[in-house]
Amino acid sequence: FDGDGDYIENSSNFPFIEFPLSISVWIKYDEGTGNYYRSIISKGGTFASNTNFDLGVRTHSTSTSRSIYFYWRNVDALHGGGYLVPDLGDNQWHHIVVVVNDSNGLEFFLDGVSVKNDTNTAGPTDGGYPLRIARWSGTQSTSNYFNGTIDEVQIYNRALSAEQISALYQNRTDLIVSNETSNGDVWQACITPNDKYFDGIEKCSNTLTTVSLLENGSSCTTHGQCISGYCVDGVCCDSSCGSDCESCNQGGSVGTCTYYTSGDPENDCTLGSWSCSGSGSPNSCSRTRETADCSGTGSYCGSESDNAPSGQVCSSGSYIAGTDTAYASSDTADRCTSDVPTSGFGNAEFDVFACDGNGGTGGPDVGNSSTDCGTGCCFDAGSTAECKASGTHDVNYWDFSASGFGDNGATDYCIANEVKDCFDDTDCLADYYCTGSNECRERPNVTLIAPEDAEWFNNNDSIQFNFSVIYGYSNNIDNCSLYTNISGWDINQTTQGTVSNNTVTNFDDNLTLPVGTYLWNVECIGSNGWAQTNRTINVRDPNPPTWANNDTNVTNGTTKYNDVALFSINWSDDTAVKNSIFSWNSSDSGSFTNLSSYNCGMSSYCEHEQVVTIPITKGEHYCWKFYGTDKFNNVNVTDTWCFIAGNSLPTVDLYYPGAGASITNRTPTFMWNGTDVDGDTMEYQIQINLTNISACTEANRSVGGISDENHIASPYLECLYDNLDYYDWSVRASDDSGVTYGSWATLRELRINSLIDISLPTAIIEFGQLYVAETANTSGGSPGPFVLQNDGNCRVNISTNATVLFEVNQTASSNYRFKVDNNTGEEGSFNWVDSLTAWTNMPIVSQLLSLADFNWLDATDSAEVDLEVTVPGDESSGDKDTTVYLESEFNEVY
Repeated sequence: FDGDGDYIENSSNFPFIEFPLSISVWIKYDEGTGNYYRSIISKGGTFASNTNFDLGVRTHSTSTSRSIYFYWRNVDALHGGGYLVPDLGDNQWHHIVVVVNDSNGLEFFLDGVSVKNDTNTAGPTDGGYPLRIARWSGTQSTSNYFNGTIDEVQIYNRALSAEQISALYQNRTDLIVSNETSNGDVWQACITPNDKYFDGIEKCSNTLTTVSLLENGSSCTTHGQCISGYCVDGVCCDSSCGSDCESCNQGGSVGTCTYYTSGDPENDCTLGSWSCSGSGSPNSCSRTRETADCSGTGSYCGSESDNAPSGQVCSSGSYIAGTDTAYASSDTADRCTSDVPTSGFGNAEFDVFACDGNGGTGGPDVGNSSTDCGTGCCFDAGSTAECKASGTHDVNYWDFSASGFGDNGATDYCIANEVKDCFDDTDCLADYYCTGSNECRERPNVTLIAPEDAEWFNNNDSIQFNFSVIYGYSNNIDNCSLYTNISGWDINQTTQGTVSNNTVTNFDDNLTLPVGTYLWNVECIGSNGWAQTNRTINVRDPNPPTWANNDTNVTNGTTKYNDVALFSINWSDDTAVKNSIFSWNSSDSGSFTNLSSYNCGMSSYCEHEQVVTIPITKGEHYCWKFYGTDKFNNVNVTDTWCFIAGNSLPTVDLYYPGAGASITNRTPTFMWNGTDVDGDTMEYQIQINLTNISACTEANRSVGGISDENHIASPYLECLYDNLDYYDWSVRASDDSGVTYGSWATLRELRINSLIDISLPTAIIEFGQLYVAETANTSGGSPGPFVLQNDGNCRVNISTNATVLFEVNQTASSNYRFKVDNNTGEEGSFNWVDSLTAWTNMPIVSQLLSLADFNWLDATDSAEVDLEVTVPGDESSGDKDTTVYLESEFNEVY
């Protein structure tokens, strides 16, 4: 900027900015001494009130120092401050930042460093003036144009921190300062290249999410979450806690690593582990301290055992106390070591335990109390404790004295695969049942064969049901029953006679079922429940849906390209219609394409309507059909229907003048673009209609048979928008030599504005040397008159006056006269009657209408103005000159 009228202005009503506010700018300033105020950036008001802000440089008349100033006004009260800079005018780049906080405190930064603070009592008020760079924005007489270079102007609606300002000064585009981030922010850098003319493709980096690090003592899962870098025992810790028996959340302050001791040697090593290892006597529960987890000091660190209490067994790492209940195990690999049931035979008369590993224990009637069965099975044989060796039998239960439930007089012993003595089925194994003689016996095992689970059938199929059964303890099965839920869960039919063992058996009656989903199962006598999970069968209708009432609005040879066509079909099905598909082709040989699928909602009746915009041109075939699908995916297709497309009428898009255009050419060229999808030759018709508000009149214009896509208005358009008159215009096209036309293009409004443009092909008259009382004029052609030419587009009036020519006579007089005349060859260019065609004293102050209704058409658009001078008798000698003013005025007012 050269300080002499150059500046930038934002004319789009740049918003008023309330504080806080920060402005950052680079300047290069080199202006000599003098008392100048030079605005860098300003948004002002009147000189003495309502100024948003003004940042600038002041040059002093008596010093080479410069001051940075920043001020604002609250109504008429001045606020702000300044800072004196010795070397600001060194023609080097300097970075200036001013920051006003929300308390109106002002701080100056120069080249990244804070240099001054000022306090203020109020913020600004809005003066309503635009934002300007390199000039004061306001109403004072001086404009304070900046003399120097300005770059990188940035305005922030917040107070920047010192760290942010330092980053701006150092151009740290790689840095996001701390007060610009918050926990959970997601940051990403994006770059758009530009070759000075166009933007390229934007490229973005990976995203970066900011997180807040945790203080010591906060819960954590990884080291990276903690400020200290250590996550120990689930909390952020001050160190890594390297010693084996140190903790960050026990024995001391949480978050501080502390050696932990409780005074109980068994708990000193908090990181030790206990396990059921059997390191004591057989099957005892042992806890082993692992040396690697201990500090190595004290007698309780090392491999030592803590055996289970007497009379308890170890099961999956926990103690199970002995009870007055008979125990059992189905673990054939290591009997009496697995979980044992605590219910089964009711209360026992004696205390009987499963292999406690301490010599076997029992009641007073057990004679051999020192017997240790080890990993075998310990039971009461009535008088002595006996052991059943491991691996001898698949022992499930043991019996006890003759007073046991349901005792049938049998000898008490361990039996493979079955157990005597029961009261009901709960006393037996899962696959056994309690007989009427109170014996646990194996259940019959029923297997369903056919139909398969979830198998599909049609509603006219005959369905066969069959199964097989393994007797188990029983020697035969008297009968088995088929259960279904056809009409409530009940027996459908029962086998007659004995059912063979492990053989496929059919039920006698096949079933034919209506559409639906059904459950079935088989129960045999003695099974006391169902052999397996219920099976399902599905029954469907094999017949596809039917169609009727095909309908459409297309007509052969009439429907044409881009017409909206409606097609419809009705489907029905005695089960449910699933969906309907509309399929079509758009050429004689094209394959069909499924255009849309309509969801019928599993209804027994479905009406599918399809709307299509016809995509084919004149003479081409168009065919369509529908597909219908029922709930069982049975498909039916309708007939195929076709038609031949008719002629599509052409369309027109208006091009120039634009909608609502204002022009000055009264013979404009109207332009448009015609389109005919059928490729026919087109001709056009244009319609130009006047909407007159004034008394100006003109017949509407309609011109047809135009082969080109343009038309020049001729003769010229009569009425001007100066009188609020305007034109509407449109074009339509025909593809059959004007017999049939397409639609008119969207109507456009056109406004013709006046253009007043007067030129002077002859603009200077030289009379040469004249003597006192001598007269000269231009009517003879030497010198020639002024020649006026109307280069505008409307008729005008010309008024005339001039400056003083003679010293002794400075008012209108016969010494200085003028008149108007025709220009040879262009006679009739103005209204002769209303014009000054006779010599008239030249007006010096006010103007006179001299040339009335001056025409603008080329054939008659010029006229002459003649001058006559007579030198007064007492006029002094010397050069004399005068300026003649010819002022034009619009004269087509109606």
